[in-house]
Amino acid sequence: MQSDFSKCILLLIFLTLTMVAFILIFNEIVGGVNISLNKYSTPCDSHETFFEEQCLRIGRSDSCPRNMALFDGPNNRGFCDCWVLYDKPAFYSNETGECSLHNTQGPCSHGEWFVLKNGRPTPECQPVPEGCPANGRYFYGTPNETMANQCWELLTQGPCRKGQVLKVKEGLDLEIVCDYRHDDSKNAVSAGMLRKCRPGTLRARSGHCSGRPFYG
Repeated sequence: MQSDFSKCILLLIFLTLTMVAFILIFNEIVGGVNISLNKYSTPCDSHETFFEEQCLRIGRSDSCPRNMALFDGPNNRGFCDCWVLYDKPAFYSNETGECSLHNTQGPCSHGEWFVLKNGRPTPECQPVPEGCPANGRYFYGTPNETMANQCWELLTQGPCRKGQVLKVKEGLDLEIVCDYRHDDSKNAVSAGMLRKCRPGTLRARSGHCSGRPFYG
């Protein structure tokens, strides 16, 4: 009788330990699933992106390096890239991890400026043409094929018709053209909603130009 009672006690202890082990394993599995779900899903609203473990407004710049703003990437994961300002292209530099405005010194040596030329996807440092200030407000080229290349101040009339100003036209190569002046604030917003990425930006290099619109 004593032997049977001892066996029952041992069996009860075994069943209890088995149940405890099962509960611990189950909780670990469920907890792992929850962690995995939290890793790939975010509670951000339509105008926010998940960046540095929090939801932040798309387009803000205070969380990014110089001349950069917050963009929305795949899976609602935010990343910093060159801001979108009308008529002021900015390009990313691998050397500094920041963006610099076109035709400024940027990461280049003294006497050089940061430009996007020759159809290349990344900007490069080139000597500044003589007499052309490297402050981002000047462009070396010509708006008319009948004229020789020279240094022009942007957003001035120059050789353009009345009512037009000299502006930067974007593409694989930047060029200077005559165009009508627009409201900079309105164009800055519309440019930020474009799916197309500016050459020389991180978005253009990584291919993060599809999906829902990027803001900036």
